[in-house]
Amino acid sequence: MQLTSYDHDTLRELCACNFDLGQVAFNRYLRHEQILWWTRQPHIAAAIEKLKQSQQAQPPAPAQPTTAQPKPAKPEPAQHTPAQTAPCSVHVPQAASRPRGHRHYPAPALGSSLMRFLRVSPLLLRLSATCLLATSTLAGPPPELRDAREEMNELMPGSVRAKIPPTTAGKQLQWVLDALNNVDVTEARERCSDAFLDFISVEELEGTFREIKEEVYEGKEIVAVRAIAGDRDDSVDAIITGVGMPNALSVLLMTDDRTGKIAILRFAPAGGNNPGGSGSNGKWDPLADDAQKLGGLVSYGVYEIQPRDPKEPNGPLELLPVAGQEEHRALNIASTMRLYVLNALVEQIEEGKLTWDTRVVIADDRKSLPSSSGGRMQLEAAGRGYPIRRFAELMMTGDDHTATDHIVTTISREAVEASVNARNDNAALNVPFLTTREAFALKLAGDETPARWVDATDDEQRSMLTASSGLFTVKPDVAKLANWAKSPRVADIGWFASAEQLCELMKHMRELEVRQETLLISPWIRASTGVGLDPQVWKSAAYVGAKEPGVMSGVWLVERQDGKLYTFSAVWNSPEAEADEEGFIALAERAIEILGEDFKVEGEDMETVSPIRTGKAPAEAPKEDVTPEDDK
Repeated sequence: MQLTSYDHDTLRELCACNFDLGQVAFNRYLRHEQILWWTRQPHIAAAIEKLKQSQQAQPPAPAQPTTAQPKPAKPEPAQHTPAQTAPCSVHVPQAASRPRGHRHYPAPALGSSLMRFLRVSPLLLRLSATCLLATSTLAGPPPELRDAREEMNELMPGSVRAKIPPTTAGKQLQWVLDALNNVDVTEARERCSDAFLDFISVEELEGTFREIKEEVYEGKEIVAVRAIAGDRDDSVDAIITGVGMPNALSVLLMTDDRTGKIAILRFAPAGGNNPGGSGSNGKWDPLADDAQKLGGLVSYGVYEIQPRDPKEPNGPLELLPVAGQEEHRALNIASTMRLYVLNALVEQIEEGKLTWDTRVVIADDRKSLPSSSGGRMQLEAAGRGYPIRRFAELMMTGDDHTATDHIVTTISREAVEASVNARNDNAALNVPFLTTREAFALKLAGDETPARWVDATDDEQRSMLTASSGLFTVKPDVAKLANWAKSPRVADIGWFASAEQLCELMKHMRELEVRQETLLISPWIRASTGVGLDPQVWKSAAYVGAKEPGVMSGVWLVERQDGKLYTFSAVWNSPEAEADEEGFIALAERAIEILGEDFKVEGEDMETVSPIRTGKAPAEAPKEDVTPEDDK
């Protein structure tokens, strides 16, 4: 099998780290089992062995002449021993000139100004071969961009808070958050293991925390917007950011399994205004440029999908990050939320509470407005019944809002919320989970109702959605659609997710579509590809997307002819800028084009094939279930 650009980047990283797999996994934001799986592939194993042999055979490099260009100073002389793993990794790359938040995931090269940015010991710097943050780039966008996006601050990740797992590691993570916010590490000796404090002193830890709090996040409150417990009690992965700030840090915390004290605490970039790393060769820069041209607020994430266990290709899958821009930021995704509704329905069926043949009857109070793609269920007569699979098919293939609302009300709002919140940590924005009819009614109200909704608590909002509320009985006023564009309420009414979360969800759809019990969802998510694809490169594609005033969103799952799987998601929000749908699609086409660059078609003189849609046609619609009750 031919090596891809991703393989070449990782092999270079492996050489730079003296074949230390743990260091490479951390540098490239991979789990240890992922890097192990990669090295076990026959073509990768052969390449690694060849590299080791070439390094052993290579003579020492001659001394540089005195007239050569001087190299950047290093904090310590180069070592030829395998890289060690520090319990607290802090390393800062040089600032880059790109103003946007684009980044490519290969780890940045060592910067020449490490000691100038963080006050940490030379020992810690020598042991840390990974990237935390560049203060100058993580402090936020340039003033002109910051001023232009001031009104969008409510959309930043810091506007929501994740629930910290009640595990040993989770409790220590809560202490880290408190210590960061208060710059108080007086409990460090009680919280951190002796081995941890051998690498970084209490004073150095306090200095690092102070730098993050005061300089990186400008004194803003630091919160966790994502916190996921590991398979055991002793680890937790989290994403932290400052409230209203566009930059995020990934945190890995592990505790000693005997004492419960912090043994490893690592910070790494996790979106925000980080520059692209070395090894990208500017490959993804055009994507960042395309995103900037759209105006408004844009986030995207690009990931490769691989099985956790190569022996089980249809088993659990993992995302390997490729490139991204503010991909952890929660934005309004409009009716792309129907992926979450489909997943909630599948869970109800797997639990035996429903079947695909469960009959659902059309109700007038569940009818909504059609989407930009159309919709037909709102035209059906009340009382007619169909299997719930029919509603699911129309929801996914035609973005049928009425079909979506019938599914939500059938499985219950609370069940949908529980399913969504298990995969999406933006509960503050997604609870209560709105039906499309309710969202239309709120956005088109034309009075103080939207403002009252935004200011209300969750319980008060639920009261506004009850049958006794006027909002429940009000039909969305089509005549007010023109006013919607003037005040789209992008930041506070709708459904919210990050580009990464959409890719995670599409990855799960892939897991579902290969199971016999949920095989029927495959043609639903593959009814359209959303973009043109070259059939010489791409075997199949799935796409789910949506648009409304101020919002465009989409998520793709694409499979190359060599079997490689990728997912890409992009979200655009703006309360003012005019939507550039062609530019948005061009952004997706650019991402998929870059993903296909390293694929080589065997053979010569092959004809150029125009891009075509490769998605499968929707399954044949089941016949309606009409009983004597339906005609009453």
